[in-house]
Amino acid sequence: MCPATPLQDPHARRDATYVSALYLSLFASFGLFGPFSALYLRLAGLSAAGATMFLAFTRLLRVVSTPVWTTWVDARSSPRQVLLWTSLPTALLFLWMFVSAPGVSWLVCFAAFIALRGPAVSLCDVLALDAAKRADTSYGRLRLFGTVGYCTGAFAAGWLQQRGDLRAALALTLVATLLGALSVSRLPKVKAPPRQGILRDLRTLFSQRRYVVLLLCAALHQLGLGAYDMLYAPWASAQIGGTVVGLSIALGGIAEVLFMAGGGGWLRRVGPRGVLTLAFVVSALRWFAMSRTQSAWVMVALQASHAFTFGAFYLASIDLIEAETPRTVRASAQGIFTMSTFGVAAALGLAVAAPLQRTGGFIRVMQASSAAALMAALIAWLALGPVKSTHPATSPGPSQV
Repeated sequence: MCPATPLQDPHARRDATYVSALYLSLFASFGLFGPFSALYLRLAGLSAAGATMFLAFTRLLRVVSTPVWTTWVDARSSPRQVLLWTSLPTALLFLWMFVSAPGVSWLVCFAAFIALRGPAVSLCDVLALDAAKRADTSYGRLRLFGTVGYCTGAFAAGWLQQRGDLRAALALTLVATLLGALSVSRLPKVKAPPRQGILRDLRTLFSQRRYVVLLLCAALHQLGLGAYDMLYAPWASAQIGGTVVGLSIALGGIAEVLFMAGGGGWLRRVGPRGVLTLAFVVSALRWFAMSRTQSAWVMVALQASHAFTFGAFYLASIDLIEAETPRTVRASAQGIFTMSTFGVAAALGLAVAAPLQRTGGFIRVMQASSAAALMAALIAWLALGPVKSTHPATSPGPSQV
């Protein structure tokens, strides 16, 4: 008897739905809290430069916490279990921030949140790749719910910020965190592959030239994107108000969703090298345009390029990582990518942005970001070779007959 195909598996579609719900709730909490982090920190008593440096410090915390969690997953545990372990403490942190006054305790909770949630996206990606393959769908079609959640959360936070009610955003973040825990608790316990020789597998991973080149290119790209993510909302809020900032972030999210939903076929034709190069070029043009225009509304319109700045960049990166990764260190491969890109590079970007802000403001930060993205495009085009395999990041998983 032939085993059932993913479409015949009565649980495959259900599991994919729960992964989508996990993305939706997890990224809603990020959207509610992330874009306006600098404003929260200002309420806690930090100056603008102090808030920027504290954000850089929290990125370094992610550098430490992410590989610890993901190595533990590959050696001892599972993505599902670790996500469950971290959900309740995270919820308690936001509960404390909601009931307490802004101050030192907020800073401690913020740092603890980063340490606990650092590997969450990497672990969700591992779960999504497995669920997409079993449900005969694409990774992008599951991941897009993360963008929907982020945009919804960012718009809600912008609206609440304009009303002067950021504490309500903390309450919503608490609810989203609990819903995420509920979603992951409904996922099945997937049997892990045999775990032996994790150091050997990690050496094999770093012997893959394309993976190492990707880490370098992604880090250069994130120098600008990380600074933009943290500094755009406070800068634009002073000019056009929090609600419009939330709408502009939502516009970028819509563009990202459209690419993730329909860009898989194009990604298969062009390949990760071409898509990554184009994404980096578009990012360089976006940052340069932002540094030249005097119109805040033009900057809002430039949010549509987020389809490439993040959507194409992330989808192609996940496809390449999946192609280069030994199955026994999949969580570590995703975690190292997250650590180097959204941890080390983001921290460096914010650390550099602080003095640039003092000398030339947000515009000078965007000029430096454009130069870094162009360097990433050049390296990607020259050093990334073709990826032979096709993975569920870009296409439906093959039926098993």
